[in-house]
Amino acid sequence: MVKFAFLFDVDGVIAETPHEESWKEAAIEYELIGKNFDFTCFYQKFVAGIPGLKGARAILEGLGYYKSKGIINEEEKEKEAFEFRKKKTRYFGKAH
Repeated sequence: MVKFAFLFDVDGVIAETPHEESWKEAAIEYELIGKNFDFTCFYQKFVAGIPGLKGARAILEGLGYYKSKGIINEEEKEKEAFEFRKKKTRYFGKAH
């Protein structure tokens, strides 16, 4: 008997996907990183497998955006993460 298994990787946990690249492009646009930044390492450690808005917050926190802007209020952090995620979504749409 032959058995088959299918692996679906849509969030970049196992392999680089449009999600990872889209987050990277958004981070570059926000001037959080340069084009040569090892985003794959950062993404795998802090973002992979995390749902969208939480992933946005992880990136903004991890790359020092909130600190650089003096954002300490949770509501403001959430608002910024929402806007950052919208930016990522635009790049994701272009990747398909």
